[in-house]
Amino acid sequence: AAAGAFTYVRDVCTVKFGRSPQMDMQMDVLSTMISIMLGQAQECFLRKALLGNMSPAILSKLASSASDFFTEAVIQSAASGCKGE
Repeated sequence: AAAGAFTYVRDVCTVKFGRSPQMDMQMDVLSTMISIMLGQAQECFLRKALLGNMSPAILSKLASSASDFFTEAVIQSAASGCKGE
């Protein structure tokens, strides 16, 4: 749900209202947030699969997908100039 909200803000609101002076409302920052939210959602599915004794192949695919989302978030964050403090 959170990724969908960030996607809406990025794809609809920023187009309608133009570029925001606020760092957290810029397109690349919103894209980073979308990737983080998708990675967290995938991690939830992975945890549920672990508790459900799913096959190693399923666990591997879920873990790989979560990793891909988080890697994309790191790349987007670096490209946007976001810095943790």
